[in-house]
Amino acid sequence: MGIFGRRKKEAAERVDGSGAAELQAMRDAAAQAYTAGDYPVAVQLLRILMDAGDTGVAPLLGSALGLMGNFDGAEDVFRESSAEGDFRATYALIGLLQRKPGAALGGEEQWDLLGVATKQLHDEVRPLVDAGRLAEAEALLRIGADAGDPMAQESLAKVLMQRDGDNPEVAAEAKVWLERAIAAGLRDAAHTLEAVEEVLRSNGR
Repeated sequence: MGIFGRRKKEAAERVDGSGAAELQAMRDAAAQAYTAGDYPVAVQLLRILMDAGDTGVAPLLGSALGLMGNFDGAEDVFRESSAEGDFRATYALIGLLQRKPGAALGGEEQWDLLGVATKQLHDEVRPLVDAGRLAEAEALLRIGADAGDPMAQESLAKVLMQRDGDNPEVAAEAKVWLERAIAAGLRDAAHTLEAVEEVLRSNGR
């Protein structure tokens, strides 16, 4: 268990209902500071939350540090959170290394990280799809799809079609995601694209 995992366990053992309310208020304040561009305040609040065991704020903390120019600090946060299984942090790490001065993210490392991220993402999504909680699965898959993960893009298209594939607008969005996945190198998505295009043709699109 990494340091984030220990923090989460310790927090779960000591935070009661009132403590949870205080943490939520601090999360809200940190999010407001981040949105307003007051990154030092956001970082200060987010570090307090992290120390209290709220490891879910790690991606936001890393993002704030990166926006302040503290790329090394951001990378440390993203890597630790990624190691604990947070796919959001893994996607964020890829983005950071792509723009971090002197990072020189190589193609092999990028694909390795992307493989980790998509596995982490689909490990969370699969039970939601199996349970029919498609809206929740869609929301998570959009994170990976927006990050440029072709596997997430294809999975998002499939969930969209499963949720409301008879809707031409939904099918058209699914087609866009599949075209992006194929353009990124996921050739297997062509089979799904053919099925979506058939649906669109049957609807006169």
